[in-house]
Amino acid sequence: MRRYAVIGALSACVVLVGLHTAIVTAAEKIRDVKPAVAELKIFQSWVGEWNEVAEFANGVKVKAKGTNRFILGGQYLQSHFTMDLGGNRKLQNMMMISWDKKKKKYVVWQFSSSGRSQQSSATWNAKKKELVSTSTDEKGTVTKSTTRVVGSNQLKWTVIQIDKSGKVIPLVKGVDTRKK
Repeated sequence: MRRYAVIGALSACVVLVGLHTAIVTAAEKIRDVKPAVAELKIFQSWVGEWNEVAEFANGVKVKAKGTNRFILGGQYLQSHFTMDLGGNRKLQNMMMISWDKKKKKYVVWQFSSSGRSQQSSATWNAKKKELVSTSTDEKGTVTKSTTRVVGSNQLKWTVIQIDKSGKVIPLVKGVDTRKK
């Protein structure tokens, strides 16, 4: 009887190793997805796992971890980050970037576990190595997000709002550093 228990345990281990190998192989294939259009190639350096430190305008700093990857045949760059707000509170954010061939601009969709969502258009400044996205809400408030590439392992970003009177309101700034 003991012999069958050992064989059963070994069989379970073999199944688990096989399952783990299949999952790792699938994850590697996800990382191998390349951008489908030339305009998205600028984001290849963004692919990978990142640690983030964000500072809100009120001085509160939070940490996040996230992943950037191409999805849906390379048509979109997906960014998914989870911020630790303390006290077992987490905020998840997902962003997707694609290229609009007709408008010759990037389109950025952002979604948050807080229920907020936003769509914006963006432009790439090759000289500054930065993506600037803007959107306007129903009240006329403009939200502007700027992400600048700093070397191959860091992204620095800011988010501001500009109200109807032109007043600039800083919201948050942060630094994403590639996990080693």
